[in-house]
Amino acid sequence: HGKPDPQMIHHALNRLNVSPSEAFIMGDSKSDVVAGKRAGIKTIGFSPEENWKYLALEALRFTEPSHLIHSYGDLWDILGLHTMPAGR
Repeated sequence: HGKPDPQMIHHALNRLNVSPSEAFIMGDSKSDVVAGKRAGIKTIGFSPEENWKYLALEALRFTEPSHLIHSYGDLWDILGLHTMPAGR
């Protein structure tokens, strides 16, 4: 099943032996956020400015992700990292 069905997320969590409370999904589409919410995990809507002409920021915001970020640097803040890992 494709997104927003949460089946693939549940499968991945089971295979990795990770609980939903430990997991995030990050995506740039409404279906990514909806799938994560249906799976019971935290969601990160990723909307860098260069995508705005292709993907509506407001549509992503409407799905109410746990976090909405515009750069990878924002992701490191969410994960509690103080600097971006080398090579990113």
